[in-house]
Amino acid sequence: MKSVAQGDHEALRSVVRRHQEAVFRLAYRYLGTRAEAEDMAQETFVRLFEAAPRYQPTAGFRSYLFTIVTRLCLNKKARFSNSRELPTDASVLEELPSGAATSPEHDLISQERRSAVRAAILALPDEQRMAIVLFRFQGLSYAEIAEAMSKTVPAVTSLIWRANERLRDGLHHLLPDEKSKVRKDSPSHRLDRTEAKIP
Repeated sequence: MKSVAQGDHEALRSVVRRHQEAVFRLAYRYLGTRAEAEDMAQETFVRLFEAAPRYQPTAGFRSYLFTIVTRLCLNKKARFSNSRELPTDASVLEELPSGAATSPEHDLISQERRSAVRAAILALPDEQRMAIVLFRFQGLSYAEIAEAMSKTVPAVTSLIWRANERLRDGLHHLLPDEKSKVRKDSPSHRLDRTEAKIP
């Protein structure tokens, strides 16, 4: 980042090459379309370049970068409906494990399941959707999500818990046994167990 701040374009290209896939995936999972995600990723690195002279390495660079793209996405305040076309290409589906395919029918069922999960995630309110994407797909800690979203850790905990409740209710036909089990557990246990099941 010091080199980027000094106008080193090769340093900037190195940063982009290293992190562009993660930035794109975050934007894609939140926004839902490739074109919007590509625009958001480009805007993220423009903002990163502009902020380079002010950058202070007080936290991990990944957290800093995710803060930029997270706030850009949230500022967009995109709203989705169930009628919106959902992405089905491999770049989104590959991280949703389906197990070993045994037949074309199995593949079709797996794809339908992924589409249902994707639709449920896109239907979440903005902040809940961002929190669950950062936690489930990007692997950020609650503290990192709180920093990226300008929230407290308890607020992030609440967002993720409520997102899981919505996802569980919307996908109960996919997780019938799990739904009956988690109702008996504490909120923290429900969160952990749900995360193990919902892609």
